[in-house]
Amino acid sequence: MLSLNYDIRHAYQGDREYLIVDNNAFALKNDLENIEDVTGERDPELEKDYLDHKEGNLYFSVMILYPLMFHYLISFENILDDEPIDEWLDTEKEYKGKWRDDYTLIDAEQDRAVIRNFTSLIWSNMQELLGAEKAEAIKYYCDNVEFATTSSVYCDALLHSEMACFEKLTEDEKKQFLLLAAYETIDSVELREVSGDFAGCSEDYEEALAAMKYNQEVIFPEKENFFDKLDEAYDSDEPMTEVEFHKFLTENYGQVTDYEKPGFEW
Repeated sequence: MLSLNYDIRHAYQGDREYLIVDNNAFALKNDLENIEDVTGERDPELEKDYLDHKEGNLYFSVMILYPLMFHYLISFENILDDEPIDEWLDTEKEYKGKWRDDYTLIDAEQDRAVIRNFTSLIWSNMQELLGAEKAEAIKYYCDNVEFATTSSVYCDALLHSEMACFEKLTEDEKKQFLLLAAYETIDSVELREVSGDFAGCSEDYEEALAAMKYNQEVIFPEKENFFDKLDEAYDSDEPMTEVEFHKFLTENYGQVTDYEKPGFEW
């Protein structure tokens, strides 16, 4: 969550991406011309507004690699599901050991709406990218699977794998990679069954997994297999260091030659 806050803060500072989005400034130009036709003079305030906005509206943005996007999505969904509004209100009122009388139920609803809007944008983007049928299947699975979980360690493995293999994937394989990453981030255990409520989800999952295995240059980190490999590679009571973990990822999921080069971003 902190990495997302960090990037959004830098986006607000203008240190990330930016977009110029078209607007209706031409309507101000029409108003200017109409006023001038009637009065014989141009309205200086209206003309300034037109000149300020005629090129479009400026928006700051930040690019997010898809595995991180899925990680944020499941984390936020769990936060909203696990903490009802009354518990949320109590948690926020007691801030840094001090009681906040100024934080109200309406404030809590607004904060939750911001998070819900963010998750809905991710789902909408997935629908645009993967198509309505596949995206709806992922959402159905996420909403109904017994345990929708996510792991920052596994997310790191997905990020590493994506950056290592991105240029070796066709456009269709990139979409299969993302679909597979979405299901694995949620938890693929129940997709091993080919019947039942998740039959359609299982079919999509198996098709994507087959596509990744067919491309021999790609080593996709299936979650269960990833943690088995991690346990085998590191048998110690001490925490694995960052260097050791990076070495593990490189040995098992390929070499990342350029961390600055963009992968598949949202």
